[in-house]
Amino acid sequence: MEDWSRYEPKFRYMMLSRMKQDCDYYFGNGGRNPKILWAGDEKSQLENMVALWKTFDPEDRPEWMTWADIIGYANKMGLKPESVIPNYVTYFRKNREDDE
Repeated sequence: MEDWSRYEPKFRYMMLSRMKQDCDYYFGNGGRNPKILWAGDEKSQLENMVALWKTFDPEDRPEWMTWADIIGYANKMGLKPESVIPNYVTYFRKNREDDE
C-alpha cells in the first residue's frame, strides 16, 4: 500500500476523489469489474482510500467523502469493514461522532 502521507494535501484530495469516482463507476457502468478500480481490486481500493482519508486532520477531511461513505463502499462491495480497516470498531465509533 502507498504511503499517502508523503504527498501534498492537494494531490491527496485529487487521489481520493479519483478513487471515489472509480468506485461510483464500478457500481454503475463499470459492471462491478475490479479492473476499473485504481488499485485493481476491491480490498486494495478500500484499504488505500482508508489510508488516504486518515492522512487528513479531522477539520481538513473532504465533505464529499465521509467515514460513513467509506464504510458504505466496503459494505456495497461485499467486504467486511474490519477486513480493510485496522481497528475498525474503535475507529468507527470515534469518526461516526466526527461525521455527525
